[in-house]
Order: sequence, then C-alpha cells, then structure tokens
Amino acid sequence: MLLAAVILLFVLLVGAAILHIFLGWPLLLGVGIFGLYAKRQGKTLGDIGTMLLEGLKKAWIVIQVLIVIGLLTASWIACGTIPYLMRLGTLLIRPHVFVLCCFWICAAMSFLLGTSFGTANTVGIVLITIARAGGVSIPMTAGAILCGIYFGDRASPMSSSLLLLSTLSETRLYDNVKMGVTSAVLPFALASGGYLICSAANPLSDAFSEMAGLLAEAFDLNPLVLLPTVVVLLLCVVRKPVKWAMAVSTLLACILAVTLQGMEPLTLGKVLVLGFSLPESSPLSGIVHGGGLVSMGKSCAIVTSSCAIAGIVEGMQLTELLTRGNRSGNRLTIYLKTLVTGVVTAAIGCNQTIAIVLTHTIRKPDYHSLGKQTLARDLSFAGILAPVLVPWCIAGYTPLEQLGATGLAWMPYAFWLWLMLAWQGVCCWRGWGSPKKAVTPLEGAKTP
Repeated sequence: MLLAAVILLFVLLVGAAILHIFLGWPLLLGVGIFGLYAKRQGKTLGDIGTMLLEGLKKAWIVIQVLIVIGLLTASWIACGTIPYLMRLGTLLIRPHVFVLCCFWICAAMSFLLGTSFGTANTVGIVLITIARAGGVSIPMTAGAILCGIYFGDRASPMSSSLLLLSTLSETRLYDNVKMGVTSAVLPFALASGGYLICSAANPLSDAFSEMAGLLAEAFDLNPLVLLPTVVVLLLCVVRKPVKWAMAVSTLLACILAVTLQGMEPLTLGKVLVLGFSLPESSPLSGIVHGGGLVSMGKSCAIVTSSCAIAGIVEGMQLTELLTRGNRSGNRLTIYLKTLVTGVVTAAIGCNQTIAIVLTHTIRKPDYHSLGKQTLARDLSFAGILAPVLVPWCIAGYTPLEQLGATGLAWMPYAFWLWLMLAWQGVCCWRGWGSPKKAVTPLEGAKTP
C-alpha cells in the first residue's frame, strides 16, 4: 500500500507537470492518499489530524513570510524601489561585461528580495530583453540569470526556502545566512570568471540605452525610494525577525508610493492585494509588474500541502521504511546520499519545497552525530540548488519560462550551480565547513 501511494502521487505530479496543471491539486490529493493509507494502517482520525497539525505548524511559519513577501514586492514596485534598482543596473552595464553583470545584478537583487521568481520576473526580464536587443546568446544569459536568482534564494534572510530549511532543521536563520554566503565565495568567484569570458566572447550592442529613460518616465526615481531596502538591510543586520523587517519596509514603501509617486490609497490597497501593473499601452507593462497577496496564493497552497504530507510521513515513521539499514557512510557519502535524495524528490515532486521537506524527512537520521547545522548546510545544496537542475522541476522551469529560455541549452552556462554542488563535495571529502563541535538534533537553538 505504501508503494502504491508513492507511485500514485508520483504519477499525479508528473501528469500535472506535463499537462501544466497547478501542482497544488495533486499535492492536495496526495494528502488524502497518505491520510487514507494511515487510516488503513489503524490510525484514528484524531491521530491523522495530529500528524497533519504537526506538518501545518511548519508550513505556517513560512506562509507568514510568503504573505509579507507578496506585500513587500508589490509595495516596492509601487513606490519605485525596484524600478530605481533596474534603472541603476541598466546605466551601469557595460557591453563587454554584460553576462557577468546579469549574474551579479540578479544575485544582488535576489539577496535583497529573497525571492528567485520575483527577481526573474523583474530584473531578469529586463536583462533578457536587453540580451535579445543586443544580440547576446539567450542560453548564456539565462544561465547567468538563473544562477544569480538562486544565490539569494539560498542565502538571503528574506528567502522563504531558507526559512523553511531553518525551521525543519531547527537551526538559526541568521546562522544559515552566514553559511550560505561564506560557502558560496569560491564558486561565486570562479563563476564570475567564467561569465567574464562569456561576456568578452559575446559582447552587448548599444541598443539597450533607452530602457533607463522609459523607467524614468514611468516613475519618480528619487533616491528616497531606496529607503525600504536600507530599512530591511539594517533591521536584518541587527538581527530582528525577518517578517517584522519586511513589514516595516512594506509600510515605508506604501508611504512613499502615496507621497512620492502620487498613488491613491485605494489604488495602493488594490495593488497590495492583486499586484502592481502598468497600462497595456506602456512599453514597460510586460516588465514592471507583480507582487501582491494573490501572487503568493499558489506558493502557500504548495507549502501547506507538502508540509501536510510530510507530517503524515513523519508521524507514520515511513521514512524508517525507506532508509532502514542506510545510516553508514563517511561525510562525503552522506552528502552524496542527501544530494541524490534531493534530486529524486525534486524529480518526483517537481517542486523545490517538496525536495526540501522530503529530503529533510528521509535523510535527517543520518545527521544525528553530525548535528543540525551540518544537516542545514547539506540541505541547502540538495534541497534548494539541486532541484533547479531538474529540467521539469518548477524551480528552474518557471523562471526560464518567464525569461522565454526553456529547454536545456542554458545548463552548460549554469556555472555557479554546478560549482556549488562540486565544491560542497570537496569540502565534505576534506572535512571543511563542518562545525567543530557537533550538536545533535535534540539540542541547539530554535529558529527566530
């Protein structure tokens, strides 16, 4: 019955991915399938409810942040923060370093926003448009953009993926932010060298200069619009809870949208719910848009459903059946097992969140002697980065579809992703990057 449940969920998810059906529906059916399995194994409805509640507790922490992210993104566009950053990027780009700039700009923006999809849907679209206008290789540009947007998704204190990882592994969010940055230094430098060579080999033409003017016409790009980003960064530096940092930044952005951009309060309220958009007649209408509570609805549904399934899986101790007798191995072997698990769960679930939750659930027992922080480190590679390289997983497919660069041609240019996975293998082999004193999963600090 367990095998039948797993296969049925796999078929539903693959079918949904092929037919472009929202993954929340098969995941919701998956909750029912595993709930039925638990009932057939003798669990009462009360037991099943308790297991679901445990899973939903983990989901609620992430959902709160997703809601604030939706409001933050919409308010940052409305007040001119994102357009200002986009205009600044277009003014600073030089033809012979364009691909390198794509990587750097997307990495910086994703770290500020904490969202890969949001970065791809704003500055990513601008950069890919510039590439098309300037005759730069689309796969090359897409590879650089995709690597950049996932730098922040793994290292930003505002990233929902990193928050979910921290919650599951019971580690401090800011410890994982530090780990995410420090572990990426060498791969980032090497990838930058690769993108610099690509830029020199495929330089940009001069056909992109009018983008800055269009942005200046559509928004009042006063430097004051950068205040919301400054507030977030300062509050994160002093280690205030992320959701409160984003809430304060959102409030400030709303004030600037009304006072500086002249937006009516009722219009602003609509933007916060439905997202920002420009009139279709505007040449920027297909570029500057997004955010809002509605935009987070699908993400919330996916997080809720996947965590509910994980609650049943943990409550029934099903992972013991999947991993029984599979606890041995040196540091490198354990990392490779976790990495393979991340790829397989992403291939089955077609979703980064599912990969994080299930990889943690399946591989958590292997880290009893290594500690929570080591688990969080490996999970950041296997659950956040590895799924991006699965072609049909929405972690990579969705932003690439937004960029108009689907297919496999971008994969050889995903320098940073490949280097990150390889570098962690080297660190495990050499014993680098592990805590000096292991902390068992029953100890350690809670997520702020």
